[in-house]
Amino acid sequence: MRRSTPYFINRLPGFAILVAMARFVHGLDLNRAFYYEVVEPLMKEQFPNLKYSAGLVGHGSDVMGFDSPTSIDHDWGPRLDMFFSDVDYVNHKNEVDKMLRTKLPTSFKGYPTHFVEGDRYRKHQPKLKKRGPVNHLFSFFTTRSYFQHYLGFDIDRKPTIRDWLLFPQQALIEITGGQLFRDDLTIQEVRDRFAYYPDDIWKYMMQSQWAKIIDEFQMQARTGEEGDDLGSRISTARTLHNIMFMCFLIERKYVPYAKWRGKAFVEWLKCGKELYPRLMKILDEPKWKKRQEMLAEVYQILGNMHNDLRIMEPMPTKIIEYFGRGYPVIDAWKIFFGFEKAIRNPKLLSMKYPIGSVDQFIDHVRINHMDYVYWELKDAIQ
Repeated sequence: MRRSTPYFINRLPGFAILVAMARFVHGLDLNRAFYYEVVEPLMKEQFPNLKYSAGLVGHGSDVMGFDSPTSIDHDWGPRLDMFFSDVDYVNHKNEVDKMLRTKLPTSFKGYPTHFVEGDRYRKHQPKLKKRGPVNHLFSFFTTRSYFQHYLGFDIDRKPTIRDWLLFPQQALIEITGGQLFRDDLTIQEVRDRFAYYPDDIWKYMMQSQWAKIIDEFQMQARTGEEGDDLGSRISTARTLHNIMFMCFLIERKYVPYAKWRGKAFVEWLKCGKELYPRLMKILDEPKWKKRQEMLAEVYQILGNMHNDLRIMEPMPTKIIEYFGRGYPVIDAWKIFFGFEKAIRNPKLLSMKYPIGSVDQFIDHVRINHMDYVYWELKDAIQ
């Protein structure tokens, strides 16, 4: 639902009356118009022969299409990412930066182009100025520095199996998301190299995810049987998270970090809208036995989705009993072992620690933000 700006205007006293009548516009739409109506004409006038690429890519809820009026309080507004060749970055980046600071309008469609230093969370906050220059929120990159910034990776080399398994999926979303409005430097061709995992790595990650699901098959029921309702509910939530992660894998979509995972599950995945009410009913169900029955039905759906991939012979999805304990599950072990024939790369078939990618064995938001700490985990991928 679209809200008028007064919903959030009071939280940002630096905004002008210009914004008061504005209606919220998603950042991708705002910045597409900002580029074509403001930035492109300025670049044609001031740097007519300069080759560059520009768009809204990288970090931000606006890049993912998940921004809302709440997003406007930081790092949101008329802003772009601009790319230059190595030579032009050295020779012209500062000139372009200065030109934008002095010639950009102070607002666009009611939204300030000027930003001030905020707090620890809201690092760059919009604030209207009556006149320029503005402290804009443009970012400048070369092709190499962009991928180094988001992945800590040198694009002059081909990613290895270890590289792919260490890239956080949120970072992969950031380098492939959003839209380029101009692409003289063919940045999109490089972004497309990271569109999704190579086939065998994808299969290995699915095998690892089935292992995670199998390893916790009994836990929701076993804890419930022991009267540990809190433990049973926690286990239920963990299992649903593992199921959702598997759905992203099956549909070949990167998994965003926790803040956007549920929203992306419903909006990005074909199965999301079907499974959403089922998962919510499981979370709401107070009795552990009924929860286990409902989980088994979801396991069946997941097994059928797996079979629809046709990457191995069809596997049984009939509900069975978990080792005589009366807990309904499916025979997912057959799916797990079926990957031994589906995966062709011998390295992936003989991993010392078959635990999947970094997002499958570490669940920490900061894995994507702490100076490429994931590269320190390389010894876990062997």
